[in-house]
Amino acid sequence: MLPSSIPIPLPGGLHRPLPKFISVAQKFSTETLADIDAAIAKEFAKYSDIDFSGKSIAIGVGSRGIKQIVPVVSAVIRELKGAGAKPFVIPAMGSHGGGSAEGQAAVLTSYGVTEDAMGVPVKSSLDVVELGRINLDVPVFCDKYAYEADYIVMCNRIKPHTDFRAKHESGLIKMIAIGLGKHAGATALHFHGMGSFSELLPQAAKLFLIPVTALGPSTCRRSLAGP
Repeated sequence: MLPSSIPIPLPGGLHRPLPKFISVAQKFSTETLADIDAAIAKEFAKYSDIDFSGKSIAIGVGSRGIKQIVPVVSAVIRELKGAGAKPFVIPAMGSHGGGSAEGQAAVLTSYGVTEDAMGVPVKSSLDVVELGRINLDVPVFCDKYAYEADYIVMCNRIKPHTDFRAKHESGLIKMIAIGLGKHAGATALHFHGMGSFSELLPQAAKLFLIPVTALGPSTCRRSLAGP
């Protein structure tokens, strides 16, 4: 049985004067977008020569916190609709949301990314298509809805990862390789530990990007199932 108290002997006892404390505040420089709509419209304007009319476009939305995610996704949808496309939202969050289609849809709902708010379908599924294999015979998967779309847009953030250091950490590459890979893709890549991410994540992402046409930093990509 554990004792009710554990003695902690300290030389001189517990009663002694405290050192002086000084209140310190630190302000970090932060870049912000004053006009989200204008910033996203500017990026899409770079690809005005591409005909999106009637094209189905999967918009991947993750589970990591992005401030103003609803205005960001709404602006992307507005640009795509304005170009005549048929966008829809998919969760791109690996095994988050309890590793279930319902749980991942619930994560998006908690952020305010719903069919009613976005005005487009939200398609949540764990069905995947295997794209191929990389080093260590690791399979790489892609969300089936995204695979079948004409284009894929990733709404991602970029930041240092908390558990590993590499050229590509917590950003577009990881969201493509693991987020779009759903539960199957996340499991396959995490099996070898985060120490292998610096090697495996770029390899996995290349399987998405080799046969596609890149559309820029807002990360619109040509789907693998397209012509």
